[in-house]
Amino acid sequence: MLEDGSDELIAYLVKEGLSLDNINFIPHTFSIDSLVNDEVDAMSVYLTHEIYFF
Repeated sequence: MLEDGSDELIAYLVKEGLSLDNINFIPHTFSIDSLVNDEVDAMSVYLTHEIYFF
C-alpha cells in the first residue's frame, strides 16, 4: 500500500531492481490492519507515527 505522492518510494523500488509491472499497488487505508492481517505484503508508513502501533 502506497499513499499518494510516494514517488520517492517508487523510485527506490525501481533502483533496487524491482519491476513495477510485477507490483500490485493498492490504495492506502492508513491502517496497519491490512499488513497485520496479511492482506498486503508492504506499506508505506511514517516512522514518527505507525511504529508505535507495532
